[in-house]
Amino acid sequence: MADDLGDEWWLDTDKTGGQDIEIDATPGTLQELKKTSSLTKANKELNKRKHPPTSAETEDGEKSKKAKKKRKKKNLSSHLASRGDQPGTKDDLQVSMATYFHEKLSTIEMEELILDDDCFLQLNGDGAPVSEYLSRRIPTWTDMVDEHKKEKTPNHSCIVLLLTSSAKRAVDLNRDTQAFKGTCVTAKLFAKHLRISEQVKYLQSHRVQFAVATPHRVSSLLESGSFNVDDMKYVILDWNWRDAKLRKFVDIPELRKDLFDLLRKHLVPAANKGQLRFGLF
Repeated sequence: MADDLGDEWWLDTDKTGGQDIEIDATPGTLQELKKTSSLTKANKELNKRKHPPTSAETEDGEKSKKAKKKRKKKNLSSHLASRGDQPGTKDDLQVSMATYFHEKLSTIEMEELILDDDCFLQLNGDGAPVSEYLSRRIPTWTDMVDEHKKEKTPNHSCIVLLLTSSAKRAVDLNRDTQAFKGTCVTAKLFAKHLRISEQVKYLQSHRVQFAVATPHRVSSLLESGSFNVDDMKYVILDWNWRDAKLRKFVDIPELRKDLFDLLRKHLVPAANKGQLRFGLF
């Protein structure tokens, strides 16, 4: 986990000629519509069984699906190339959280997720490399580390938490932030590197200043009490990076859930208390 451990490892539409059909939505009519709809579905299913598609038709259908997927990917690539990939903003994070939670939380709970502008670092507008971005936004880092090291006891926390999507990406970011980190103590809090039990032992025996992590592993450590936000001042989200399929962090459903649950339960409350700030890299 420490730096010296190494980084290996459609619907069917009615044919009405384009005419609008006005329906009297009385209870009787709605019942008839439901019956008609059910009968139509049943007839279609029966027809499929009587006349199953030939192998050629099935193959053509599969080719069509693959072609559509390929076109979608190409369109996204073309779209990004034509407009440029814009860096994430505080509004992007706020809107993404609101969209994810809007049917899951009450109005009061949703209001608790709103973050003031002071809760954010400046935008990485020019797409600077991660070490350069961090050096610009946290110019007193060296002094902070020196002051933090004066206390010798393990803190079960960190000053900077860098959250990303995967273990492989975390390894890359840990290497790429070396120029910024300097001599600080780093914790690697992600799977496929060390077992969670080993990470717990590390946090129990070290005073950590910097941690590179994935949301799910951080949540697990926080829930177990092995990690906390007591010393945390900055949470940096690897927001702008895209994987081989051109997906951002929040475009992947399971990662989106892990991230937003972590934000809601632990990080946003701390930010609203003025304890920490967010940066979107």
